[in-house]
Amino acid sequence: WRGAEASNYRQLQVGAYQLRSSAEEVAANIRTMLGGTVDVHVSTVQHETGTIFRVRLGPVDSSEKLSELQELLVKNGLSKGQPLP
Repeated sequence: WRGAEASNYRQLQVGAYQLRSSAEEVAANIRTMLGGTVDVHVSTVQHETGTIFRVRLGPVDSSEKLSELQELLVKNGLSKGQPLP
């Protein structure tokens, strides 16, 4: 996915946590901030150190909308996240 063109990016990963509760708290705060306008979900991935809980947003309709989301996250004291196709 790192080789994808920027215009193809439609999701953001805004965090990865060792505790589900931490990921769910961040996801809930982002849902409140966005007012339900974008899907926010927690997914899991197995890592050699255990389960990782990822907080992801999207997909969105355009790379412009993705940029707007990143700006909003930063304005609210969060990381701008990692764009994903």
